[in-house]
Amino acid sequence: KNFNARIVIAAHPSSSYETRHDYFGGRRVIKGKTIELIKKAKFIIAHSSFSTNFAVMFKKPIIFVTTDQLNNSHLGKLNHKLAEMLGKKSTNLDKQFNIDWEFELKVSEEKYLEYKNKYIKKPDTPEFPFWQVAADHFKQIDIGE
Repeated sequence: KNFNARIVIAAHPSSSYETRHDYFGGRRVIKGKTIELIKKAKFIIAHSSFSTNFAVMFKKPIIFVTTDQLNNSHLGKLNHKLAEMLGKKSTNLDKQFNIDWEFELKVSEEKYLEYKNKYIKKPDTPEFPFWQVAADHFKQIDIGE
């Protein structure tokens, strides 16, 4: 409400929310369009997802959330580590919390670039999708006839 934004759920590709009607309180759930949704978003609310990479590539602010149950799983550590690497905090929705929106909606260019170079792509490589880089490479190969 504060940001005049609507929440859209980018469902995991293997999810099956069709059998659990209204699982997200009437919010729209879309599967298979995560990249497009992130690209259009004002900011991202995420937990322990490798789709975080897309938010980093599009330089979108990320608000990391967790729960007591998530913290007690192997994904809890991943969630906290992702938040830390990007200069963020992880907010536990099961506890009393107060989000510092000004802080959370800022993107640390330095942290995002460091994360991108360490986990997404090598520095000084083309800013194209892998398939474009591969296609360009194969075009240059002389197969002889």
